Amino acid sequence: MRTSYFGLLLLSFLLFTSCKNTALGGSKKKLRIDKPNEAMLLTQYQPSFFTLKAQAEFAQENSTSQFKLELRMKSDSAIWLDFADPIIGLHVVRVLIRPDSAFMVNKLDRTYYKGDLSTLIQKAGISLDYHLLEQILLGNFPIVPEIDSLVKADKGKLNVFPQNAVANNKGTLTRAQIHQPSVRPSAYTFTPLHSNFSLYSTFERTDEEPIAAFPKRMRLSANTASKPSLSLLITEYSLERKPMPFNIPTKYKSL
Repeated sequence: MRTSYFGLLLLSFLLFTSCKNTALGGSKKKLRIDKPNEAMLLTQYQPSFFTLKAQAEFAQENSTSQFKLELRMKSDSAIWLDFADPIIGLHVVRVLIRPDSAFMVNKLDRTYYKGDLSTLIQKAGISLDYHLLEQILLGNFPIVPEIDSLVKADKGKLNVFPQNAVANNKGTLTRAQIHQPSVRPSAYTFTPLHSNFSLYSTFERTDEEPIAAFPKRMRLSANTASKPSLSLLITEYSLERKPMPFNIPTKYKSL
């Protein structure tokens, strides 16, 4: 667990993030391949409240660490993240993100960050606003572009065309796939506008729960200098509203 938790925090921005869907399962509507833009809208999942727990492995350059992650979210309002030791459960890093601000406490280094969200994101060398972060954290496509067609691929997946799809001056979506049974993203690469940074994401579902809104496993990687990657094994998730406690101890040093 003695890895760069500030770097781990920055990767958490890349993780996780439309139509409103308040069910835990996948879309109840039938996916129409002949209506590709309707299908893309169905993939978006954004309940009012969302909680998630996962076992995670983070790697960058020559180091690897494991930890427990808990995510709590209120749509369009706040994202709360808690990182803990995987064995003894010691809480080591806590993060609170709002549309215009961000806060972090690192208990190992006894440090904290308190400031605007854009400054913290710039430290990561990426170009993501709060809306994009939320969509990524919810396992959605970051953007929903106009598309031409959906083409069947292997194992119940659909390839999205055109392969380079741009939307709302936010960025470009490439290699996008939809998992047909759940009508949810299966894979994508997202490059924000005016950025050299790209995020590659894949999602795995089990045969027992093929239409679940959230996958059993998520894998994400970025093409930044340290080549960070994250694998999440989802242990539970719900639409339960939970508190987002956060405080900065008086003796901690500002980053």
